[in-house]
Amino acid sequence: MGKNHGIVNKDRHFTQLNETALTLLHEKGWDGIALVCELLRAEVPHYHWVGIYWMNNAEQALHLGPFAGAATEHTRIPYGRGICGQVALSGEVFEVPDVWAQDNYLACSMETKAELVVPIHAKGRLIGQIDIDSHDQNPFGPQDTALLHSIAEPSDPCPKRNLLVESYGLDRIKPGSHLGGSIACYQTNHGRKPDAGKYVFDRKSQVKVRELGAYRN
Repeated sequence: MGKNHGIVNKDRHFTQLNETALTLLHEKGWDGIALVCELLRAEVPHYHWVGIYWMNNAEQALHLGPFAGAATEHTRIPYGRGICGQVALSGEVFEVPDVWAQDNYLACSMETKAELVVPIHAKGRLIGQIDIDSHDQNPFGPQDTALLHSIAEPSDPCPKRNLLVESYGLDRIKPGSHLGGSIACYQTNHGRKPDAGKYVFDRKSQVKVRELGAYRN
């Protein structure tokens, strides 16, 4: 009885988190993504690091976006390297109960024991991922995957919309256009701004976009 009550409470809590996260993305746009990272880290005890990585197919590498938690040296990850790099190739959820049992793992912190990576798709393309590190071993379950998937690719009430992508304005960028790039690696938590000359500014969607990246064929 007590165990079932705990499951019900967790379901309710995750449902509320999902609603709050989607509201932040609707209302805050660019800043909402950093706030969602902070929200998840603060509200889920076993989420010790939460971050977004964006695809850059021109470089065949992931670039770190907003995150919540300790600073990481892994601001750029080649496709295929580590857990995130493998998801960049597979486009599928990767849950790792014990990171130290993995041969292909990029150590971020000696405290990290488990990792969960959920891909972000837009218009049929893999454009990024949500990455969760935990200091607990084997802490993730179906509820965690469902929560992150609902934020990365919400299906209700508008199946064709991706709020995480829309908050960056990627939904307005067409493949092959001069704005066809991945999102600038803008680390909101640390106030870092993109280097001048390496980015263009799309005034219509109000976002800074890298000239090379995921949306260029």
